[in-house]
Order: sequence, then C-alpha cells, then structure tokens
Amino acid sequence: MSYTITDGRLTIAPTTFDVAGIKAILSGDMTMGDFQMNMVTDMVIPRDMLSDEVNKTIDDAVNALSSVGVKTSMEENIKIAGVVTGPATSPKYSVAYGEEHHTSIADYVAGEVKKAGSKAIEKTKETVKEKASGLLKGLFGKKDK
Repeated sequence: MSYTITDGRLTIAPTTFDVAGIKAILSGDMTMGDFQMNMVTDMVIPRDMLSDEVNKTIDDAVNALSSVGVKTSMEENIKIAGVVTGPATSPKYSVAYGEEHHTSIADYVAGEVKKAGSKAIEKTKETVKEKASGLLKGLFGKKDK
C-alpha cells in the first residue's frame, strides 16, 4: 500500500487487492488531526453474486425504462463501491454504484441510460454532418464544362 502524509492528511494511493475473487481498489484520505475518513473501495461484481433483491431492483428499473420507450439493458457486471466516511472512531458505511458513485441502483441505471443516449445522439450528429457535407459538396463542388 502506498500512501503520503501532506499537510496533516494521510492519502492512500489506489491500491489493488482481492476480495473473495473480486478485484478491489482502495483509495481515499483521512485527516490526521480529527481522523475524518473519506475512503472508497471500487469493485466490479458479477450480477450472479448479488442478492436476488438487488437483481430484482435492477431488473425493475430496466423494465420501467423499457415501458416508457427507453430501450436499455444492464451488463452482467456492476461497478459497486464500498464507501467509508466520517470519524475513524465511528465511521459510516454505505454502498455506491457505478464510476460516479450513485447512491441508489435507480440513479445508476438512469445514469447508464443517459450515457447510452448521449452516445447515440453524438453518433447521429456525426452521421448527419457527414451526409450534409457530402450533399453540399455535390451541390457546390461540380464545375460546368
């Protein structure tokens, strides 16, 4: 584990380790004066290792989006983070989802859908731009003989 102490703050560089066969990356910091922690352990967990309740929540969110016309699906692996904050003497533990560390599965699914939609919009813009450019070249690029 690599760490630095600067200006009264202990900072842990991203450190990789294995938890029950799952790669985990620990990072974060803690103030040395009052021992306030801000630690995150990022993991990619296969859905088949999650509880039935969590998988049902994911499936329900995907189905709800599909019912209003948003076609989406979830990958077989979910990015989950264990978050530890607060004083070292009485830390608070929570779970966050995705790279952005959403606080709920529903927010995570909505974020993934938004990303997919943004990618589709950008791809459509590029296609329209290319076609428009070709049409304009066709209109103005021809020389009379």
